[in-house]
Amino acid sequence: MKIRYTLLALCSTSLISACSTTDLFDSTPRYPHLVTTMDKEQANIPVKFIASCLQEKLKAKYPAASLTYIMQNYYDGMIPGPEADKPRAVYDIFGSTDDINGKITLQQETPIDPALTELFRSCLRN
Repeated sequence: MKIRYTLLALCSTSLISACSTTDLFDSTPRYPHLVTTMDKEQANIPVKFIASCLQEKLKAKYPAASLTYIMQNYYDGMIPGPEADKPRAVYDIFGSTDDINGKITLQQETPIDPALTELFRSCLRN
């Protein structure tokens, strides 16, 4: 029985050390070929409204665009590029805990598409 507890303790310790916080908060960009073209917060526009606005407008112009609900007040999206590991653009929509102040971060490949940036801005004006 003592051996079981020792093995359990060793396994628990190794699992905890495998999940160190330095790995979770790595500052290396996920897609280094992308440039941040928008990092804007807008008061009085709910996150769900921004998400539905973007999803509707993006699907019309970029049918392969995706938007994924990650958790409350946080969505993650991508517009695929010609190569599977190099998206044309990635974006996220985040809101404060009161769900009324939405923030969009958009990263695009170069050359920057001004029409895509304007499409995102239009969802913050409504």
